[in-house]
Order: sequence, then structure tokens, then C-alpha cells
Amino acid sequence: LKELGTPDVVHWNNGLHDAGRKQTRDPVQYPLAEYLDNLARILARLRAAGARTVIWASTTPVHPTLPVPHPPWSWTNTDIDRYNAAAERFMRSEGVPVNDLHTVVWQDWEQRLSEDRIHLSPAGQEACAQAVAGMVLNCV
Repeated sequence: LKELGTPDVVHWNNGLHDAGRKQTRDPVQYPLAEYLDNLARILARLRAAGARTVIWASTTPVHPTLPVPHPPWSWTNTDIDRYNAAAERFMRSEGVPVNDLHTVVWQDWEQRLSEDRIHLSPAGQEACAQAVAGMVLNCV
């Protein structure tokens, strides 16, 4: 933030690795309370940096076959949904607009997730890029 100056708009997400499971971290990488504390600290830093508009983006889903392995990690949509719901409640309580990229991907997940079952395909990237651009334009 110091290198970039005062941002006009920050469209931001944390979540996929926070809710991920790893052999050395169980049940998840960051427990929900710690995840929410991290979100609060990041939001405070963004606001302190002078961002006029901060937008939160929900974490995108993974392939519905559970769990999605990506050794040494794995994910479940149940965990992602739980983290998204808590983050959304927090962001709304802070007056931060929420961009539901989870739904953008989920409504056509077969086309919008890549073969590795976790990352976005080109179609998913395009759909999310359009959703981000639309949200930014609506919020400024």
C-alpha cells in the first residue's frame, strides 16, 4: 500500500487457503475466529490507507466432488460456504459491499472451474472479471 499510494478502490478477497485443509493443519488452515480477526485487521489497514471504496469478494467454490484434493491441500464447499457466510456477515456489519463471486462460478461450475477442480477456467476468469468490473463501476 505504501508503494502504490492511496487507492481509490480495493476489490479484495481472502479465503480459499484459509478454509483449506492441510495434513499439518486440521481441521482447517485458519480457524474461523482467526480468519475473521484477520479480515478485520486487513480491512482496518485498507481504510487507514485511505481507500475510498473497499469491496469484499466471496471465495469461489471448488468442484462439488468432496473433498477436492490438491496435495497436500484439500477443500470442501461446506467449509468455503461457512467462511463465506461469516465473512459476508462481518463485511455487511462494516458497510462493505459484497461481490458474490461464489455464485458467479457456482451457477456454471462445470464451465467455470478448471480441470484441477479448484482454479478458474478461462470462462470462469472472464465471468469473474465481468462481475468485478460491474461491481467496481456500481460502487464508485
